[in-house]
Amino acid sequence: MLALAVLALAGMHFAPNTIESIRTRRMRAFERKWISELANVMSPKQVGILNDRIGEGRVDCRKFPDGSWVAVAWHSIHDGGALLGEWDAVVLRDSTGREFQSHHHFCGYEGFEGEFNQVPAKSAAELIDKLDFSMRRVR
Repeated sequence: MLALAVLALAGMHFAPNTIESIRTRRMRAFERKWISELANVMSPKQVGILNDRIGEGRVDCRKFPDGSWVAVAWHSIHDGGALLGEWDAVVLRDSTGREFQSHHHFCGYEGFEGEFNQVPAKSAAELIDKLDFSMRRVR
């Protein structure tokens, strides 16, 4: 990616499909990895351990008074990221084992905080119902 950035700044042009291909490959790899990783999460404590292995993006967990929880791995880029094949992805798993994915852009941690952690909810199911972005159920 750094090489592409340097070449882009030097005035080299890439076909849009080349950047799209890079973007799609990286996004799909992130989704596959985190659908697999989150499938093994059985408690909020395990989510903290995953943060050490994420590489790109971030992993968070939100716990609720009823004992339910939602783990989420997300990657969000801006500041010219499209030129470099950057992408947005969200993979979410709740304590019942339901898994979802989205290409929502959180606009950094502040966006994530407001659009995920600050949504009023008393359970994981209520949070998922209230999220203001589209998600596709994986499992």
